[in-house]
Amino acid sequence: MAKTVQQLEEELSKVSGDTRRAYDILNGTSKQNDSGLYRQLESAKNTLKKKGLFEYAKVQAEDSISNLEPRIRAAEVEYKKFQDQKNALNKELKAAKTEESTKKTNAAIAKGAANVYTDALDELSKAELGLEGYKGNEKYIDAYNKAQGAYDTLTKAGVTPKVALPQAKIEIPPLPSDTEK
Repeated sequence: MAKTVQQLEEELSKVSGDTRRAYDILNGTSKQNDSGLYRQLESAKNTLKKKGLFEYAKVQAEDSISNLEPRIRAAEVEYKKFQDQKNALNKELKAAKTEESTKKTNAAIAKGAANVYTDALDELSKAELGLEGYKGNEKYIDAYNKAQGAYDTLTKAGVTPKVALPQAKIEIPPLPSDTEK
């Protein structure tokens, strides 16, 4: 079952928090005055470069570097994992929102097409009452063509009309666009 937009947004929020925490481990945060693994590694490397330090300080710096490098690799893997999850969720959320919007749009189109079809049938009924011999033929033909167009639009929108298009009471000539096909 596909996730709802709300479920995706909640999951994205959680993964975004995880991504932020993983980023903060690598880069540090200003809130906690945490220097982050990258800054700790840089500090240890700078300590090694300084001349005139006691041998003990250099050994501590080397130990720090050897301890930090695997932690950094692990933190980078975790950060990438969360970032990939976040990107996938963003893509899924965008698709879900687009699908939801498309459904609403199609429903609105179908409702509008149904209203137009109903109005066209009413107009056709009125035009049918005005048929006498050759009188009213043009009005009836126009009304029938309008009803036919509304019927076609409605069926293209995926809706089966409640009332079928009635048989024409007179011969309806093809529209110019129908003969060009």
